[in-house]
Amino acid sequence: MKPDLNLKFIIFLCILGTVSELSADSYPKYRMDDSSLLGDGIINVKSNGRAANTTADSKSFSSQSGFYTSLYVWGRSYSQKGGVKEDAARKWYGRATFSPEFGWQGKTDRTETLVLVSPIVTYAEKDDTRLNTYRLSDGEALVSSRITISEFRFRAEGGRGFQRLDKNGFLFANLANYGEIGWEYMPWNIRGAFIGAEFQSSIAYSNRDRTEAPLRIQGGDIVWEPKKILSHLRAFHYQYSEPRQEAQRADLFRREEPFRPYGFFRYSGLEWESETFLKTKLEGSAIQVEGRRENGNGPFNSQNSRQNTNAWLATLGATWKEESYSIFLRALYATKDPTFHTDQNSNGYAGIKGDPRGYLAPFSILLLRDWNAKQDAVFSGVDSPRKPIYENSGLQYYQTGVSKEWGKGWSTTLGTGLGISYIGRGLEIIAASGWKSESGYLVAGAAYAWVRPGMDESVILDEIRRPIPTREYFRWYASAGIRF
Repeated sequence: MKPDLNLKFIIFLCILGTVSELSADSYPKYRMDDSSLLGDGIINVKSNGRAANTTADSKSFSSQSGFYTSLYVWGRSYSQKGGVKEDAARKWYGRATFSPEFGWQGKTDRTETLVLVSPIVTYAEKDDTRLNTYRLSDGEALVSSRITISEFRFRAEGGRGFQRLDKNGFLFANLANYGEIGWEYMPWNIRGAFIGAEFQSSIAYSNRDRTEAPLRIQGGDIVWEPKKILSHLRAFHYQYSEPRQEAQRADLFRREEPFRPYGFFRYSGLEWESETFLKTKLEGSAIQVEGRRENGNGPFNSQNSRQNTNAWLATLGATWKEESYSIFLRALYATKDPTFHTDQNSNGYAGIKGDPRGYLAPFSILLLRDWNAKQDAVFSGVDSPRKPIYENSGLQYYQTGVSKEWGKGWSTTLGTGLGISYIGRGLEIIAASGWKSESGYLVAGAAYAWVRPGMDESVILDEIRRPIPTREYFRWYASAGIRF
């Protein structure tokens, strides 16, 4: 089976309106996603489409003719240090982004249409081994339309825009060129969609690398909000494809390009959230990925160079909430590759291009594990220019803590996390606080971790070994955004 379909063909199907029960979600407030860190970090994917989400969102300015404008300014920064020299854990990153949105919405009794354009200009600095400066430009330009027929609602949209594929940011949350169709049966509050998208592995908001063929995603989801026992239930299936690119020799008109591995990976998952019962809310998710990557550049050596993947990730959380404070308990498990670099199986979980926020991920040292090691970490953010790495160490992570709301949008969270992975066993303490409203947010936090490596080190001779001392790490993260 050929894993990749032509995106133009998918968009053509979208325009024709061929509805499939197998989507993602695009919404204007993705620029303010870090405000979710003042809660549980979860952003449920509701598969409503950009037109519906824009209608529900307030605007900075709107006219009677349907034209509107909004201006977003947001940024994030983090710094970390600790460990030993080989970890290269000391690094700093800062990013500021400016994005006006210009749009038009037309609405009748049965139809609704949205047209928007939103340039995105970013300045970023990153200092790990040396200081790198980035001046990035990107943007959104899309059309979204929906029509209501009796008890059904159908929608179609396409262009370039933000897309989210999962609630925790562990799978995909980035800009992409896409075409999407969707449906909804309103009496049952059930909806679904089908999407075809193209994107690149480069860092978020950067210019297109024309030497790399676009990576592709096809698939969809079904969302049900019964409001009885469960408040939200979502099932999804996506296929992520890496196209084959042959090596090119340099000539007068093009530079030399290496052979690029190719393959496909299928992600299937389930996300759910319960109604509050006895002041307690439960939520969870599970994602399974299977596929293969071909590293051989010919039919005779492809079989021996193939990497097969069959991995999964699961999360489970419980929150007990009083009027002004809540207590939470969460667990995460990602499978590891038990035979690291010794066979053709790479059975560690990796997302496509995620932006982790669940489990207080931007603050967490043990969850992101952003330093050098022989085995790669499970997660990486949109500021990491890498494709999924399934040959990784896996992760077990357990977190508990308490959140307090002070009023007028202010809140504080104190938590502790236990991580078990290739680097050993670690314990961390997390503290975060901030403010949010309809027009903006401010959040800042820090974490301190103690990690006991799971290996010994040799002393003079390999036969003489001793335990590696406990290593300590510190990380802070701050983010702010405002809409004018």
